[in-house]
Amino acid sequence: MMWPVVPPLHKAGFAVLLLDARCHGRSDDDSFTSMPRFAEDIAAGLDWLKRQPGIAADQLALLGHSVGACRGAVARVAPM
Repeated sequence: MMWPVVPPLHKAGFAVLLLDARCHGRSDDDSFTSMPRFAEDIAAGLDWLKRQPGIAADQLALLGHSVGACRGAVARVAPM
């Protein structure tokens, strides 16, 4: 669960976007998921976030949990 990290990040001035990858939480009911598809979901969230007013597109950070972190979905999306 990522919710506990939101208040401290927000208090520190960060904009926070939480997303449920496909087949998880309140996302769609797609029948197939994979690490590349999780990475697509993260990339779509970042693309949306970059278009929001007041968001510095060059100052974004990624934080993954569960398969998002330990299996590398965030690493697949993060620029080198």
